[in-house]
Amino acid sequence: MDPSKVREDLLKKTGASGFVRPSEKHIQVIYGPKVEGIAPNVRECLKAGQAAADAFLAKNPGLDAAPAAEKKAPKAPAAHLELKAPVSGEVVPMSEAKDENFAQGILGGGVVVRPTTEVVVAPCDGTVTHASEDNKHAIGLQSATGQEILIHVGVDTVGMNGEGFTLLKQEGEAVKAGEPMLKFDIKLIESKGLCADVMMILIEDKDEVEAEYITGISAEAGGTAVAKL
Repeated sequence: MDPSKVREDLLKKTGASGFVRPSEKHIQVIYGPKVEGIAPNVRECLKAGQAAADAFLAKNPGLDAAPAAEKKAPKAPAAHLELKAPVSGEVVPMSEAKDENFAQGILGGGVVVRPTTEVVVAPCDGTVTHASEDNKHAIGLQSATGQEILIHVGVDTVGMNGEGFTLLKQEGEAVKAGEPMLKFDIKLIESKGLCADVMMILIEDKDEVEAEYITGISAEAGGTAVAKL
């Protein structure tokens, strides 16, 4: 693939929030909390190739020409925010996540919790931004300070198609810190040969989120601080 031909302006229209170019021949597109729901559509577009691009441009004729470079205002510093553990268990650095994309911080920094409880609670006050019946293993929220947070249960659990997961909140609902949002079945996940670790990611766009992560501890869901920013 020739990354120079990638139209970032078009990808942003599909919901992309940022781009990472790890090499001259590769590009990673960041979709944030809604990635689980968007990924199947993106895969279909990639299969369709030029036909999909032509169809999109036909519906959006003003995008046919690449736009002039935009001048972006500096991102305002985030207000102070303390995040509690989304589940009880041992807290380890995100670099120890068993999913390479999370471990490399593609979406952003965060922590991994090796769960001893099976209910994901809100790490802070906020609003649910992602809670899809098609992808019950992940839930996203936006804090009252504007920080986007994704909580992802397990590794490769998307293949379970929601089995063993129960959403307790819907998109648009307000939540308080410690309020239950999602239930999952650790034994069922592990019976399928999958890892049940819970990843909490602070979603980044082009600006790095400056945060202090508290790891190497045993945390209580909704009670123990695991990140401060």
